[in-house]
Amino acid sequence: MKSMMLILCTVCVACLVTARAGDEVPPKAHPDSKGWENLFAEDLSNAVYPKGVWTFQDGVLTATQD
Repeated sequence: MKSMMLILCTVCVACLVTARAGDEVPPKAHPDSKGWENLFAEDLSNAVYPKGVWTFQDGVLTATQD
């Protein structure tokens, strides 16, 4: 009987936690990003990566290995 009660309590707590996860309030608006700097050049020419693993061609970044 004790184990049944423990299981029931665990399920109830899990349900409550799951229900509360959806209650987060999203931001009202996207932050102003006009002054932000790009991390990489558009052609990724300033990116550091192992040669031969990644290719960037016609605007598409592709993993050629792994």
